[in-house]
Amino acid sequence: MISPIYRPFFELTKLVRAFADAIFYTNIVLLVFSYMNRKLFKKEAPLRLFMVVFVFNIILQFIVFFSAPYEKRYLCFFTFMVVILSVPGVPKLAELIQKLSKYIPWLTPKISFTAVMLIIIGISAGKALTPSGNPKRWFKDIPVEIKKHCPPGQMPVLITDSSDERSAYYAKADYIKLSLGDENIRYKKVNGVISEIFPLANRYSIGFLVKRGVNDSYGAWVLMDIPHGFEYFSDNIQNLGGDKVFVLVTMSHKDFSVYFEEKSIPFPSIKFIKEFKYKHGKMIFTLYQGIPPVAKK
Repeated sequence: MISPIYRPFFELTKLVRAFADAIFYTNIVLLVFSYMNRKLFKKEAPLRLFMVVFVFNIILQFIVFFSAPYEKRYLCFFTFMVVILSVPGVPKLAELIQKLSKYIPWLTPKISFTAVMLIIIGISAGKALTPSGNPKRWFKDIPVEIKKHCPPGQMPVLITDSSDERSAYYAKADYIKLSLGDENIRYKKVNGVISEIFPLANRYSIGFLVKRGVNDSYGAWVLMDIPHGFEYFSDNIQNLGGDKVFVLVTMSHKDFSVYFEEKSIPFPSIKFIKEFKYKHGKMIFTLYQGIPPVAKK
């Protein structure tokens, strides 16, 4: 657990790493030369204004970093800003090359500058054209496991705490959101009728099952017409289909168990299938499957 005192520094470190990964490394080198040619910023008003915009965006991104999970793609627009700020560094680089060419007879300023620019373009093009791979492999891996374990001829049901519906989409599963207190629930469904309710406070919606609304409640979270809370979790899984129901949580089995231990509730009757780890263990998904429906006497 990170101490609140050190959290700003931790977040700043993450932001700097994401920023460095988003922009071209050659631009960082040119930014150093731009700093050496910083007098140009004092002379040119547009550059000063652009610098203010750049700093303001850095501060804004730092604030946003605290409010939501952040990814590199949200910082890619800085690439264009950095390119503009790197321009004053080119004359300073040319000046340095001219000084070095005095000590190497065959290395004329024209040849050396052309070579350096080709290297910069080559490195930048290499980074731009290199595929980023598939950073979200779980959208393929998890649906494969769901399809493999789902009873033949059955449409799977996926209960997950993730707001991203793509795992359910690729698994061709019915998507149900498991609320962990991070949803604004304003509707409920009773006897097939959706009605608006007073928004639930986050602490009261932990363990609730919701679905996306349609028509007047389109896009909003709607409480399902079932008992809610982790104490009813096993029963709800049984009623929704038993072994065709899958539970996917964005945490380890140990962390998920805490929700039941805190309420002194037995862990639900679900079968552990697999724990998926991505990004060097920073992203963890745990997949479970319900047990076959119990025949009612």
